[in-house]
Formats: sequence, C-alpha cells, structure tokens
Amino acid sequence: MQIPTISEKYKSRAKVALQKWKNDKLDPEPILIRPGLVQPQDSNDIYLAIEASDEDNDIVGILVREKHVKSNEQVIFIEEEYPFFENQQVIPAGVHIIPVMI
Repeated sequence: MQIPTISEKYKSRAKVALQKWKNDKLDPEPILIRPGLVQPQDSNDIYLAIEASDEDNDIVGILVREKHVKSNEQVIFIEEEYPFFENQQVIPAGVHIIPVMI
C-alpha cells in the first residue's frame, strides 16, 4: 500500500487546528482540514471523506453547495443539507466516511 502525500495546504490546516486546541480557549468555529472523495477497492461506490476539527463538538452535519451554469451562462447554486450527526450526543472523533450520491 502506498502512503499518500499530504499537501502543504492540508498540513497547514492541521497545524492551525492543533494550535487552537492548545491555546486554552474553546474555539467554536470548526476547521475543515481535508476533504476528499474515496472509492474502496472492488467497489463502484464513491464516498466523501472529511477530516475536520471541532473543539465544542457541535457539528450537526454538512452542507453541499453545487454550482450549475445554465446554457444562457446564468449561474445558480443548489444546496443540500446532510445532518449526519443531528441525533448523536457525542460526535465520534476521527475521519468520517460519508456516502454521497455523485
């Protein structure tokens, strides 16, 4: 198995998240460290993988915003909410793999 290379942008986001955890203040703003699409071996399914930091542990879910350009060049946005953690008392730490229809 090959270990993926992590870009400097994502390393920088992770460093910011760690600094916020160490600053002795509760930072309510979540930090998206690294998003991505993953496809398990031997599967046609595609999943959205999210690495994020949230010190006050109140993430309810995610909002996906799609940009569409119509034939007349008009741009519209469609938003979909995915409240994955809405009914959980404690959101499990770590990387969450979320099935998303693409």
